[in-house]
Amino acid sequence: MKKEQKAIKEIVGIINSDEVQIGSALPSERKLSERLNVSRNTIRNAFQKLEARGIIDIRYGSGCYLLCKHGYVQDWLGNRTVDSIEEIPNLIEARYLFEPYAVFLSAKRIEKNNIHTLEKCLMRLSQAIIAVKKQAVAKEDAEFRRIIYCSSKNRFVIFTMNQLITNNQCFFKILDQMNEIEKDRVFSDYVGILKGLEQKNAVLVKETVKGNILQMCELLIKYTDIQLTQFMKDAMGM
Repeated sequence: MKKEQKAIKEIVGIINSDEVQIGSALPSERKLSERLNVSRNTIRNAFQKLEARGIIDIRYGSGCYLLCKHGYVQDWLGNRTVDSIEEIPNLIEARYLFEPYAVFLSAKRIEKNNIHTLEKCLMRLSQAIIAVKKQAVAKEDAEFRRIIYCSSKNRFVIFTMNQLITNNQCFFKILDQMNEIEKDRVFSDYVGILKGLEQKNAVLVKETVKGNILQMCELLIKYTDIQLTQFMKDAMGM
């Protein structure tokens, strides 16, 4: 087991004990580093994974605070990624139903420091798309979306949307088949989402995300054998 995975399990054990109550702060990075005999960087990465699932809230300069525990956390630990092509249409449908409204909420609550982090992420994403590095694109896309969802400050939204992120690889497997115009169109959506968040224009962000998902559906139809649900076909006007 990797050090980070082990650290996550041990932190979850602390969360599910009586040591930490919902709303209270977890032990600091330094204390957990000493207690679990791992680096502070490992603890920091574990915290980020837990925040991405809506389990804790990282408040920079203050600490990490517990949002939920017990069954909710165990459900996340037992989660498995989608590995069947038959499930991908359901994933796309779920994203189309939930993601625009999750981002709508985030646009109303996002803070300036998260905007700056998104800008840096967007630069790395651009470089990965240009270099056609599919794994790097998937990683930066996940980070971009994770930051946005965490900005909603709603643990159920964070958890739900990050489950969809985990299973989002299908959108980037076709990157090397896309032409330059298609890549530019995909990247322009990320730019549009960021601009909408900067302006706190929730309606603009919601519509941009919907358009992005529909555009990716068009590309999946063009380059793969994936069959969309009738709901998504109707959304695309097919």
